[in-house]
Amino acid sequence: MDRQSLYQKLMASGERDLVKEQLRAQLAECGWRDQVRAKIREAIERDGIDKVSVESLVHQIVPAAQELVPDRVRQDLCQRVQAALGPAVGGAK
Repeated sequence: MDRQSLYQKLMASGERDLVKEQLRAQLAECGWRDQVRAKIREAIERDGIDKVSVESLVHQIVPAAQELVPDRVRQDLCQRVQAALGPAVGGAK
């Protein structure tokens, strides 16, 4: 099954929204959102508010934000998606 088909299956089952809300809650609980906000503030203070664009912030912050996601949250997300998709995930990763 290709990525688009998996996504459509998640959407059709209604699981996508549940998984998304659980992920948001976990990220808030572990302090991830606060850490990302701090990275944004650091970038603005370092570069100056007048010289920072949304695009440059995204370019700087997204990789750092991805690295800040705890392994346990990543693992839980993968397990939830696999459980929601069931056998359809056979070889897809």
